[in-house]
Amino acid sequence: MAGDKMAEARKGAVDFSGDALVKRYAIGMISFASEANHICEPRQETSNVQRHLPGLEAGGSTNMASAIKLATVKLTGRPAPLAMVS
Repeated sequence: MAGDKMAEARKGAVDFSGDALVKRYAIGMISFASEANHICEPRQETSNVQRHLPGLEAGGSTNMASAIKLATVKLTGRPAPLAMVS
């Protein structure tokens, strides 16, 4: 994913975080390629996500399983309802 696709993904993340904030959801971020990386803890603010988006780059494989495992660990113990979005 590069160029326009990455720009579209970043815009989608900004749009999603804005919609989630209106619904009072906390938004966090985990990136994944060959490995999953925890980027930021869930918070009820969009700046948390927007601050980290420019540094994300496409590369490696698509190890979504690793991202799901990491998100599950990060969400454990948080009050419901919970959701993961990729």
